[in-house]
Amino acid sequence: MADVVVVRTRHRVVTEFLTAEGCSTTEIHRLFRSVYGESATDVSTVRHWVRPFESGEKHNGYMPRRDRPATATNSRIVKGSC
Repeated sequence: MADVVVVRTRHRVVTEFLTAEGCSTTEIHRLFRSVYGESATDVSTVRHWVRPFESGEKHNGYMPRRDRPATATNSRIVKGSC
């Protein structure tokens, strides 16, 4: 699971850079496909990432979400045990 998160984070950073360079969603996805083949990030995901970057928003992937609490509390977390 951690490997997937790392790869998606890297793809997101590359997407931000390529968007700033003026590449379209299709171009970015084509580049991902040429490097990663069938395991490349889906074009709909690339499109989802490109939208905020095109509007100038800086997004690191760890922004708080409206529909979820910023912290989690349950008995295991409070006790400090796993």
